Amino acid sequence: NLEVLALDSNKLVSLPPEIDHLYNLKKLFIRNNSIISLPAKLDDLVNLSVLDISNNPVHFHNDINQLSKLKTLDISNIPYDRFPQDLYDVQNNGTKIIGLKTKELYNVKLLLSQGKNMQLIKNNSGAIIKYSEALALDTNNAQALEGMASAYLDIGNYDSSAVACKMALTKNPNSDLLKEIQTTYSSALKRTNKYDEIISTYELKIKEFSSDASFCFALGKYYYDNAKYADAEKTFQRAIMINPNFANAHFYIAVTVLAQNREQAFLLASLRFLTIENSDRRAKTILPFIFTKMKMKTGVKSKTGSTHYYDSYIIRNEENEIVYKSENPTANLLGAMLADILTTDLTNDKSAKKDTLASQVLDQVFYKNKNNVEIFMVELEKLCNTKQEDKKKEDDFFWNYYQPYFSDLIKNGHLETFAYIINNMRREESYIKEWLQKNSNKIEKFNTWNKNYTWMK
Repeated sequence: NLEVLALDSNKLVSLPPEIDHLYNLKKLFIRNNSIISLPAKLDDLVNLSVLDISNNPVHFHNDINQLSKLKTLDISNIPYDRFPQDLYDVQNNGTKIIGLKTKELYNVKLLLSQGKNMQLIKNNSGAIIKYSEALALDTNNAQALEGMASAYLDIGNYDSSAVACKMALTKNPNSDLLKEIQTTYSSALKRTNKYDEIISTYELKIKEFSSDASFCFALGKYYYDNAKYADAEKTFQRAIMINPNFANAHFYIAVTVLAQNREQAFLLASLRFLTIENSDRRAKTILPFIFTKMKMKTGVKSKTGSTHYYDSYIIRNEENEIVYKSENPTANLLGAMLADILTTDLTNDKSAKKDTLASQVLDQVFYKNKNNVEIFMVELEKLCNTKQEDKKKEDDFFWNYYQPYFSDLIKNGHLETFAYIINNMRREESYIKEWLQKNSNKIEKFNTWNKNYTWMK
């Protein structure tokens, strides 16, 4: 529950990696030390709002721009030869930076303004020059890339516009800017002849290297980047039919159907992805969506009794690029917290306890007497037993490819083991770790079954 930690003037050269367990930390002061690098998992301090690292020979890294609640960053008297790109990213996220001795941040804003003004008077060539100067200072500035893309579009250079848009999409733009980029990107692609040419080139490679799933995946990714979700989905499916263990293809199938609000298909594909890869950034970012849609409790209690919630409903790929963003992540977080609070209030209500029918309803709807592993088991069985009339026709592939795998998993007695493996990816929960330590034989049997499972060709 620690909220403020001050370690000023202690001759420190580093911070212990365990500092990332301070989930409730709001203010961290480490000024006037000899710290060279910040902890690797600094972004786990999800509630940090004030960070003072002044008077340290510290090197910045990209985790600092993942601190979504950071309001103030003090970098006074920190030596650097070139203005760090990460500080641009922090500033673009709305954080107030104290101790800047250079004018780079002001210069970027001035160049953006000049570029916009030139576009207004139809001087697109001049605008492109200003946006290029801004990008020379701040290489991750999505606003400059979007401005450049729209200027290229106006002068008929559709290829350059599309390239600038694609680059801008990798720079973590906010929701409003994202819509502008996607609109410009779509307009550029419609006016260039290279779209069909690129697809034809991929198809030739797929035909030439029919046993290599990577070309199918690359084409699927191209469709996905252009918001052609139906085409992307079919192409990713082709990739996993060639290689059932192609983790990235399963990951993008899951994200693609999530973007189309197909919940059951998302769960089947994402859970298959987690059986192959469960330790990287992709797995970490997809978990909140899985737990929410499986009616699991997203709050995790610490040893002190406080509850930590996932507050990021953003899915990233292995390059840390945003590939899916909830339209309202704050609503997701508040909904998860409200569900836990509501469940607690209802289950503690004396009249509800006396009413047998009410008690049964609470058990079924809120799983008040079940932990997350038990909830997961119930929900996965329900998913596998979905009635034919409740299955969407567009999800035939998922019911014919993924669902038999999970049904066979349950039939062979591996449901409990699988549930513990998946839930072990959450923040530390002692009962899960204890079970896994005591049941290594069950884990080994599951792994053997999983390795030998025969996938549909």
